[in-house]
Formats: sequence, structure tokens, C-alpha cells
Amino acid sequence: DSAPQELSAGQETVVTAIVEESAPAASKIIEGQEPTVRVGLFTTEEPIIFISSYTYEIKNTAGEVFCQLNPNEEASVNYIEASGVYNINCPSASFTSVSPVRVEPMEIISFVELKNYEKRLRWLPKVNNNKFRGVIEINFSQDAGYLWAINEISFEYYIKGIAESADNRHPEFLKALAAAARTYALQNLKNPVKHNGKGFDVDADIDQVYRGYAFEEQMPYWSNAVDETRGIVVAYKNEVVTTPYFARSSGRTRTWREAWGGADKPWIKSVKTPYDRGYSRLGHGAG
Repeated sequence: DSAPQELSAGQETVVTAIVEESAPAASKIIEGQEPTVRVGLFTTEEPIIFISSYTYEIKNTAGEVFCQLNPNEEASVNYIEASGVYNINCPSASFTSVSPVRVEPMEIISFVELKNYEKRLRWLPKVNNNKFRGVIEINFSQDAGYLWAINEISFEYYIKGIAESADNRHPEFLKALAAAARTYALQNLKNPVKHNGKGFDVDADIDQVYRGYAFEEQMPYWSNAVDETRGIVVAYKNEVVTTPYFARSSGRTRTWREAWGGADKPWIKSVKTPYDRGYSRLGHGAG
């Protein structure tokens, strides 16, 4: 590989690298129907309170419908482990279920707020990230022994909710990050072993940081970057690869072997990062 070239772009430095022709290129390989992602949001022993400006239906995974949650009405769900029963408190009546409970939107564009859930980013403390598109499922994992709140959401909306960068970064950086984040997520879907038995595909904290619709609201440039790269993932020899990324290098990136041992990956090579020279490394350094 050639050494990176620095190009001036306003107040920022953009670094590009000339790579050999056999290096992997981003490929649009998500074909046909958009995948659905199940995100493990958090565990809890407390009731979860739901409210929305949109209409939702509360049902269970067995298909039993309990009630309709109209705009600005509240409902709550909790789980009694001793009896293995979910308690559902609708506006007009209460119900019980032995199957996991789902809060499903009845409108295409909608989000639901988890009223008593508190989740803030250190660098965005004024925003409580407690709003989510798609379905919220309350599911007790027998294997893990915890009650999980799971967000079932379409793939591209999941990428929009990933909170791995501020919104004021260079547009090309955000697009590159979107492709890397999308690839990482798709790799998890194709190889679902990490969270076996928990009822979800990815964890909102230990995989990629995911904060849902409330984060998406605050990040219009990130949302645009996701739209502009829709369906683009990184492949090597026509196979989706693992695309780790990190915060800061320290002058060069690391190979897979340097970071984790084992065999190196052809698509993860060490390149110079002069803009990080002199800084401490934040993260594993590979990517």
C-alpha cells in the first residue's frame, strides 16, 4: 500500500489511502427485503411504562391481542419471575400472559417512548434516549435469567440509531462510518452466535452503541449519511466481513493480529494516521 495522502478540506484534514487493486470495496449486497434487527436494549426488574403520540397494539408472541394504545395513553408491562407471568396494564383493563409481550405500531411512521427509562450520552446529556421506532418486546430470557426490553426494527433505522459519533464530523467520515456500522451489524445477523438464547441479535451497549429514535432526531447529518450509503457494506471475495472501528489510533492503525492475535485479515491492514500522531490510542486500534 502507498502512504496516506493528506488533503486540505476547509478546517479539517482528510486522509485518503491508495490501496492495491485487490483490496475490498464497499458493495451493495443487501438484496430484496430489508432485514429486521432485534436489539437488546436493557434488562430490568421494574415495570416498563409506554406512551406515544401514535397508535399501538399490545399483544403477545402467541398472537393474542390485549388492547389498543391510543395516542397519549399510557400502558405498562412487568414480569413476575416466580409465576412466569407478564402483567399488562392497559388504559381500560389489565391482563396476564405467559408469552412475551409486544408493543407494535399500527402506523408506518411512529415511535414509542419508554416513559420511566433513563439513558443519556455523556456528550449529549440533555437528551434522554428513550424513544424507539418499531416494536418493543418484553421478553424474559430463560437462558440468561433476565427480563429484556428488545427493540425489533428495520435494518436501516437501526443504523440511524447507532450513537458512535457526533453529528458535526466531515460528511465523508460519516458515510464511511455508516458503511462500517452497517457491515458490522449485518455480520452479526449472518452469524448469530454471540447472543444465543437471549432473544436478540445485537446488544445496544456491548456491540455498537444504539440509542434509537431520540438520538436519530438529534443527528440529521448522520441520518443523511445513512441514507446516502443505503445498503452499502464491505465485502472481501464477495463475503461480508467484520469491520471493527475505534476512536483514535496514535499514529497508525493496527492489524487484526496486533489487536486480538490469530491470523491477520486481508482487509484490515496497518496504515499511517498522521493526524493522530502524538495522541494516546483510544480503543483496539484495528479497522
